[in-house]
Amino acid sequence: MTDDLELSLLHTDVNGANIFVKDGELEGVIDWSDAKYGDWLFDFARFRMNIRQRMDDRALEAYFSGAQLSDVEKQREETYYLLNVLDYTNWYVRYGWDEMVLMQMDLLGEIQNDS
Repeated sequence: MTDDLELSLLHTDVNGANIFVKDGELEGVIDWSDAKYGDWLFDFARFRMNIRQRMDDRALEAYFSGAQLSDVEKQREETYYLLNVLDYTNWYVRYGWDEMVLMQMDLLGEIQNDS
């Protein structure tokens, strides 16, 4: 089985504060200060990692139902998701946000139990 990896411009901080939607249509995306070039699934997983989406069951349902990822894409997205969890955990530790570190550690435990 092969996977045609498509590289594209990545936002790296996709979240509701950076997306403008009007009448159900995407109007624009702001804050491209950390943009990179790579696998589009990284941005996809970063969006799922965002706490607002992660804590909203409806948002997660929409995320997964709309994705329609192949098995190979699911594996890549899960890897990027784990990398994002670790990245967030690092930032929370560095800034002394102990409550958020505990939340991330719980999330890492859930990921470990799911695998």
